[in-house]
Amino acid sequence: MELFLNAHESGRFAHHVEWLPQNRTNVEVIAQDAAGTRLAIEHTRLFAFEGHKRQEELLRPLAECLEAEPRLHGVNRRFDLLFRPDFLGNLPRSSRTLVKDGLVSWAVMNLPALGVGTCQEFEVPICLPKGKSRKIRIRVEASERVPPMRPVCVSGCLPEDPKRLLAIVRKALNDKLNKLVDAEADQRILLLELQTLDSERKVICQIRDMADRFPLLHRVDQIVIAKTFGYQSDNVVFYHAFDMAAEKLSEFLKVVVKR
Repeated sequence: MELFLNAHESGRFAHHVEWLPQNRTNVEVIAQDAAGTRLAIEHTRLFAFEGHKRQEELLRPLAECLEAEPRLHGVNRRFDLLFRPDFLGNLPRSSRTLVKDGLVSWAVMNLPALGVGTCQEFEVPICLPKGKSRKIRIRVEASERVPPMRPVCVSGCLPEDPKRLLAIVRKALNDKLNKLVDAEADQRILLLELQTLDSERKVICQIRDMADRFPLLHRVDQIVIAKTFGYQSDNVVFYHAFDMAAEKLSEFLKVVVKR
């Protein structure tokens, strides 16, 4: 939320922010600019269900380990690792540390040998308890690294699924619209995090198609889609804003998360 406020309209609302207690009637934040214009924002994280959570539990610590690995900092290349939606399969939670350690060892040994322009699929063998093993598929792209880029980007995502998309968007509107339009504000924004390969345009199309069922939408000024499915070591978030009155998707905002 802080990132969006700093990016939205050049940070116009970033300095006077009132965080409200989270309940069924309050929006998340009311912000105010120097002229007294009030902005209400309600946020929800789409697709935060079991499939995504299982990926996150493994990919986040993996990214942190690889970012801290000095042997990968010593090469002038950037490595993008993409994990397929089903890469975990039925892997038990107790084995995920072994998988993480095995992937780190494989990356340290093999990534430095890849030249700029490499785009290749790998099957990484992982040793599991009781003599079992698992092969994890990874797509790796190697490119030239220009400071201050970090050497590794680890990404994972869920596949497109139109039926799931419709249900989740409908739930978000059911849960969030009432409190957003009831907020005492001059402008209202519904901020949706998108964590699958579905495009932001598909989400907007879904919302527009449901406008007759959700008449409160006409009191919302913008629908903002935050592209946050990646686990990017560069810490970049993209925001796409749809102006409800003009029915126009704006150019995206690119925000870099500083550590």
